[in-house]
Amino acid sequence: MLLKSEDRERLKKIGVSNLLDLALIAPLRYENLYISNTPKVGFNNVVDATILSTSYNPKFMKLTLFAHNFDMELNGIIFNARKFHYDTFKSQNRVFILGKLDMNYDKLQIVQPQVVESINTIVPKYKTKLQNKTMLRLIKEQVSKEALFALGIDVKMVEILYQLHHPTVAFIDAYEKHGGFSDDTIYTLKYLEIYNHIQKL
Repeated sequence: MLLKSEDRERLKKIGVSNLLDLALIAPLRYENLYISNTPKVGFNNVVDATILSTSYNPKFMKLTLFAHNFDMELNGIIFNARKFHYDTFKSQNRVFILGKLDMNYDKLQIVQPQVVESINTIVPKYKTKLQNKTMLRLIKEQVSKEALFALGIDVKMVEILYQLHHPTVAFIDAYEKHGGFSDDTIYTLKYLEIYNHIQKL
């Protein structure tokens, strides 16, 4: 890997000494920021929302929203609301928000919505000592198909490993339906961990 000295030190902190070490750090989860025209109950959804009204009590802030991408009204609830929430979720403001949808008294409700700056993308979330934005940058810079092929890895495994860090909508749909990584993905990770260990001997 061609690395700046500061990046080499960063990777050293998380036990990475070669490209495969880095590529084998699987995301803990994914943040799907694609806008859908169909609400997915029980999952996080990105909503293009206009705030119609707000109400408050000491425990939570309640919102009535119009979801443009669903063409319907829904409720929102924010527990332990702070000044930021009051400023952001003012009546007639239009924002992109992310939150879990559930049913509450026969009406859709988005729980603890967060404002999102970027939409129509998928963000892998890594659990390491490094900030997630640093991991995303290093993965983007280092984990390419060409670099993985150069390690002599099987074509199918390269595709699986690459998509782990550069997920498509189809990958995320399968990931959510399966409740995690597919059997092929788990096999690939375990196989390449052994392969990587042997290469280091």
